[in-house]
Amino acid sequence: MRTIIFILLMNTLSSVSAGGIRFSQGISSFTLKTPITIPRNNAHLTFQHGRGSTGANLFETHCEFQVNRVSTEPQTVNPGRFTVTRANQRVVSDELSGSFFNILNCSESRFYEVHMWLKDPQQPNVRKMICRNGYPYCGTVEFPNIRTISEALGPRFTVE
Repeated sequence: MRTIIFILLMNTLSSVSAGGIRFSQGISSFTLKTPITIPRNNAHLTFQHGRGSTGANLFETHCEFQVNRVSTEPQTVNPGRFTVTRANQRVVSDELSGSFFNILNCSESRFYEVHMWLKDPQQPNVRKMICRNGYPYCGTVEFPNIRTISEALGPRFTVE
């Protein structure tokens, strides 16, 4: 618990720079180059290795592109530039995994997440991007970075 509190405190302190706020991992915006479709009855599309789906391989880095509401109809997000307005990092435990992760030399399974709230005045339904490192990062504090996030999102996005 002390480790998590220390990480959160250090993250908060390191996010302030002389010129204002430095967003997580140096990312200030995402540019979507082609339309994406959020499936019906969902509020996100998960990207991994450049492909969008409703699920992810939890052993690898993946990102969720989220919108504000669930719809019974598919929702299209059009190309545009989404500015990161706020960001944070956190460590999330997955208690549902059980003792399987003892094999991986972990005391518990963890995700290292980066949350980035997005804004595009033309598309107010867009909410945020959450990127997670997979289970193999358990036991180390390694959050997704601009390289791993770009790889997860693929060529549909430019990460700036």
